Amino acid sequence: MPDLRKNTFFVSLGQGVQLLLALLLMPFAARFLGDADFGRYSLASTLMFFVFLANDLGLNTWLTREAARARDSSGRLLARVLGIKLAAAPVAYGLLLAFLALSGFDEVTRRAVEIFAVYGIVSSLGQAFTAIFRAHERMHFETLVVVTEKLLITGLGLFVLVRRFGVEEFSAVFPLAGFVSAALAAYLVWKRFFRPVVAFDTGAWPATLGASVAFGVSIFLATVYNKIDVVMLSMMQSVAVVGWYSAAYKLLAFTNVVPNIAATVLFPRLSVYSKAGREQLSELFGQAILYLSALAVPMIPGGILLAPGIIHTVFGAEYVQAVPALQILVVAAGILFLNIFLASLYGAANFQTKLVGIQTLGLILNVGLNWILIPRFAHLGAAAATVATEGTIFVVTITLAVRRIARPAGLAELWKVFVAAAVMTAGLTYLRHWNWLVLVGVGAALYAGALWLLNFEPLRTLKRGGLR
Repeated sequence: MPDLRKNTFFVSLGQGVQLLLALLLMPFAARFLGDADFGRYSLASTLMFFVFLANDLGLNTWLTREAARARDSSGRLLARVLGIKLAAAPVAYGLLLAFLALSGFDEVTRRAVEIFAVYGIVSSLGQAFTAIFRAHERMHFETLVVVTEKLLITGLGLFVLVRRFGVEEFSAVFPLAGFVSAALAAYLVWKRFFRPVVAFDTGAWPATLGASVAFGVSIFLATVYNKIDVVMLSMMQSVAVVGWYSAAYKLLAFTNVVPNIAATVLFPRLSVYSKAGREQLSELFGQAILYLSALAVPMIPGGILLAPGIIHTVFGAEYVQAVPALQILVVAAGILFLNIFLASLYGAANFQTKLVGIQTLGLILNVGLNWILIPRFAHLGAAAATVATEGTIFVVTITLAVRRIARPAGLAELWKVFVAAAVMTAGLTYLRHWNWLVLVGVGAALYAGALWLLNFEPLRTLKRGGLR
């Protein structure tokens, strides 16, 4: 079985490059587009995810799991998935057009949304090929595809922005890059695994969709309760308010890199252990919780203290209203470290139907809180609703996982994370008038030093080579 360290390296490399490129592009987009057009772009990219999910139907996750368990059947499974997605594409786009007809959005916003919808469908098709890379634990191919797409988006996006084109032209960059990356992914599958084909074996569709729909509903619910705030803000507040909130919220995409790496790399291994390795599953579960907590816990106080400097540097003075939103949302970012991994664990252990129930609860809670809080507190109300939702999801999800899936082993060291984070917070508070970039390094040094003095076991594990 491939080394987890190797796969982690390649996924981390891809996510790291993606992070750096986004950090390069996002400030340009925020400043050149202005808060109103940045709000339109954020709304369009948010609705794109719903089109993606309407086309995906949980098939990517299902394909990853099934192909990981039966790799010889990968070609047949991919062909079936591609057939279903191609048939679903007109339906997904038609639903988007129907929504736009009822939305009352202005013409520029509607066109940006329509363009991003194409990107959602293309991305859904491209990620079917990526599922094969994950199932075979060959993440270096996924890294190549992701980096290629993000390089194109960044390069073309900067060109469009510097030439002073509008939000529609900027939006068109995304489907163009998506077509190229999907073609590259298909080519790599053909050259390294098998010749990909499309099969419209409709007789097998009901069973496949019956197995994948729980994944699809789960991802849909997670997307809704994570992104419905932007849609509701756009209907209750101005596009400028959407821009302020989105500026803070988009920074969560950077913090989500680490848990997404963990979920991507560990999902095939969790799928195997859930079938024939309960002791190994318990050990891996505990290690993931401990490692992710060690990164998430200090991020919360650090983000709260450094938020003013981050917003001013990345987005500029026009987005000062995003500072308190970021200070609230960083709490949700910390909780998401664990929630993203737990969702992956549920899928691997075939508990996706349970996850759907939990996420339905989260959706109801999130929509209700947004409906109450946005009219009174605008983007800050949306941020508070996000924190409350993620916190509730975590409590319910971890409780059920411990009772029904596996009991995480090796959490005796967890208290040291909180002690070290307290030391870091005290230091940053005392030095809070320093430049925030300097404080990032100081905070990291204080936190790591405190963990070292406390003889934190994962530091010794990493020194010996980490997970295998």
